[in-house]
Amino acid sequence: MHTAKVALGERGTPWWDQPESERRARWTEGLAALDATTSEEPAEESAGEG
Repeated sequence: MHTAKVALGERGTPWWDQPESERRARWTEGLAALDATTSEEPAEESAGEG
């Protein structure tokens, strides 16, 4: 959650205080970090529970 908030400008330097190029870099880096933390395969559900 923290990574997403930083990328959106809710944490750290406010987005409105950054030039557009820095905002775009922040978003790009944030998305790359979030993509790296997710797996491409969904988590397997346990069969037979219920």
